[in-house]
Amino acid sequence: MERRHYATLSPPGYGSHAWGWCTLPCRLTTRKDIKPRIEGPIHPFRAETAPKLRITGIWKGLAGTGHVTWKQQGNDQPANPLSVSFPIPQQGKAATVEVDLAAHPEYQGLITQVTVWLADKPADGGEVVVRSIATVPAKR
Repeated sequence: MERRHYATLSPPGYGSHAWGWCTLPCRLTTRKDIKPRIEGPIHPFRAETAPKLRITGIWKGLAGTGHVTWKQQGNDQPANPLSVSFPIPQQGKAATVEVDLAAHPEYQGLITQVTVWLADKPADGGEVVVRSIATVPAKR
């Protein structure tokens, strides 16, 4: 996955890259009523070549869990959300989270979009600094 260009979806005035493409690393300031998220990739990829997603960053003032959702070619609006959760790392410390997307039985085929929901319980003035997002190749 192209790991340098993602769309950050935060309202104008929240985060340094609101409503546009960010080049990682990027900083997102949160509000309690809007869940911070980053969408990518620029190029579709085959699920079997990238069973995991690695997210490196610093989470501050956020609680709950994060989620990775995806869309597949021919299945842009699934009946049930295609999602895998991950725990929010320790607050204020650089951390790497590895999300096992292949654990979901419907993670297959051509993946056309990935959305990383950085926290399901954001707070006013919370912050996430995302340093990198990368797929982890399948072991051969």
